[in-house]
Amino acid sequence: MPRTQYQMHVPLDLIQTPKTGECLVDRYWMVHPERGALYVFDEGSPYHTDCVREACNMNEEIVRRFLQKDHEVVKIPVAFLAHGNSLADAFLKEVKALVEARRKGNAA
Repeated sequence: MPRTQYQMHVPLDLIQTPKTGECLVDRYWMVHPERGALYVFDEGSPYHTDCVREACNMNEEIVRRFLQKDHEVVKIPVAFLAHGNSLADAFLKEVKALVEARRKGNAA
């Protein structure tokens, strides 16, 4: 069964605003021009369960290889991950509600 991928974006001005916690330096990110840096949640993934993950890498070519539609590769000098983590809670609640609604619809 193919996995469903859900996308969450963090505006570039926000992700580059200093905040206590882990940061990534000089990484290439998938970025939507209007919505910002991409984070993904793969439903049913045996890895990364119940968490979103950053769509970035130190190697630009790897990011280009997996580039999502309507996104571009952007090198972000410093990305403060606490911003993505704080947005992830609400995002995951929305995703879980969608998944639950879909399952209930299939069970009927």
